[in-house]
Amino acid sequence: MIRDIATGRTTWEYVTRSVVDPRTGAHVSDSSQGDVAVFPRNVQRTTYRLRANYVKGVPLGFERPDTLDGLPTYVFAYQGRGEYTESYVGSGQFAGIRTPPGDEIRCADDQFYYRAWIEPITGEQVKLEESCTSGDYFFAVATGKRGAAVDRWSGVTAGDALIERIAEVRSKRAMYMWVSRYLPGSLLIAGVALFGLGLRRQRRGL
Repeated sequence: MIRDIATGRTTWEYVTRSVVDPRTGAHVSDSSQGDVAVFPRNVQRTTYRLRANYVKGVPLGFERPDTLDGLPTYVFAYQGRGEYTESYVGSGQFAGIRTPPGDEIRCADDQFYYRAWIEPITGEQVKLEESCTSGDYFFAVATGKRGAAVDRWSGVTAGDALIERIAEVRSKRAMYMWVSRYLPGSLLIAGVALFGLGLRRQRRGL
């Protein structure tokens, strides 16, 4: 989704729908096996193939750990071929770009760039950096010949949007840790205490 900074009005929207396994973040459909739509909980320092929105199964490799305002994250990145013809098609509300027969739209010189900051416990995306500063062009699929220019773009989560996202993910992380780690331990301690109290009462009754 693209919004006008001055008015807040949506000027472009591209919507996709996928069926995802909530435990792993992976696509369920056979055609997308091995790809994830979102990162899973307890993210590993490995490579995940991301298929989400306009991104078509690009390998996001672990780059480094990073901290955003005290929130620990893992950084995953990809740079290379980026083809996203369908994202330019448009919808009923937003007129798209007509692609000539036999052509596709992709980033020139394979300079498509995608970097994501992921909170590793929840798998929540905190920050995103993406771009094709070399420009999107029409390319003939058969020959690879470059045609007319389509767009040049870049984007990054920054400013108030980043501050709000960090606060939101920090809250989700605290809640998840409480439910998955601290709450079971607390219930176990409470159970043992109640069991001990029951034994004491039984002994007093004897």
